[in-house]
Order: sequence, then structure tokens, then C-alpha cells
Amino acid sequence: MSAEFVFIRDLRDLVRRRLPSPIPGGQDILIDLAAAQHLGRNLTMKELVLARGGSATTIRRKVHGLIEAGFIIKATHDHDGRRDQYTVSPSFLKQAADLSRELKKISVEFERRRAGDTSRQAPKPPLNRRSNG
Repeated sequence: MSAEFVFIRDLRDLVRRRLPSPIPGGQDILIDLAAAQHLGRNLTMKELVLARGGSATTIRRKVHGLIEAGFIIKATHDHDGRRDQYTVSPSFLKQAADLSRELKKISVEFERRRAGDTSRQAPKPPLNRRSNG
């Protein structure tokens, strides 16, 4: 297995440990909502279903479980009172921001080490081109 794939797996596991969710797969929903909030948006259930893919019933069940656990906040849509919109709780947003800073540091270190590895490799010999003449 390539070092990059081990790194990706380790990052995924770090995210799962640092952003706990009482619902299996809940981290994905929480990260989507946190990203939307960072962009100044809250998502509707329909937008969440489209973003996550899969069964609308499953997404709905997971979202309601995350609401009950205090990870997601449900509010009436700003412009259409018939729809609800969802966002992450301030405590989850803080956890995600802390993890984001940590992941950026890890990424910089990984790229630094990776650049060091490629600079230590022996240079490739030039290709010999034969002239036909």
C-alpha cells in the first residue's frame, strides 16, 4: 500500500475519532453541514439528501438522531416557513474548526516530507536519442 493511501486512511480515522457521532456515518452529514455553514448557508433536508445520496429515509433518520444528540440544530427556513433548514451546533463547529487547523498542519508536514523524499532520489539519466542520418 502506498504511503499516500495509508496517510488518507489515517486522516479518515483521525476525523472519526475527533468528530464523534452517535450515528454511524453521521460525521459525513455533520461535515457537509459545517462546510455549508462556513459558506454562509444552512441546508434543507432535500439538499442534504442530494449531497449525501442514498435513501432519503436513511438520511432523515440520521439527521433526527443527530438533532436529538445535540449535534444538529433544526430551524424554520429563512424565506420559506414551510421548510426546515439544518446547521451544526456551535460546539460541533468548534470541534471541526480545531480539527481543521490540526489537519492543515499535518498536511503541510506530509507535503514537506514528501518533497524531501523526492529530492533525495537519484536523478534519472537523460534519454539517449539516436539520430538516423
